[in-house]
Amino acid sequence: MESHIETIKCPNCEDIQSAEVRHTEPWWLYVHNCNRCGYTIMESEWDEVNPKGKLREKLKRISLPLWGMIVVYLSYIIYSLLMMYKILKWGEPMPYPIGVYLVVSIWCALLTICGRFLYVVLKHETTDEQQ
Repeated sequence: MESHIETIKCPNCEDIQSAEVRHTEPWWLYVHNCNRCGYTIMESEWDEVNPKGKLREKLKRISLPLWGMIVVYLSYIIYSLLMMYKILKWGEPMPYPIGVYLVVSIWCALLTICGRFLYVVLKHETTDEQQ
């Protein structure tokens, strides 16, 4: 028997899950038992959700400021490395001790890594919410 899968929300426990819709004659069969609470979801209570759309919406709010932050920190790292190279290569006078440039580079690298980790964790949490 032909069928397809839809993502629905249980009206009883509000768990989001996948449900099979069977293509029967003369109408398709919209009946599913909730995997979490066991509630039988009938066609009149069928609430299809679009998890990809919700995930994209959340990621749009997260990713733009995060990627902006990563770009800023990476530019600080590149600037610090260029300044250290310039100072060491041509012996120009240092406006700050070389340790300052190293600390700034390491700090920015750590913030970039933490920002990327935060992005992955939030992305994983929003994906888990949709399942």
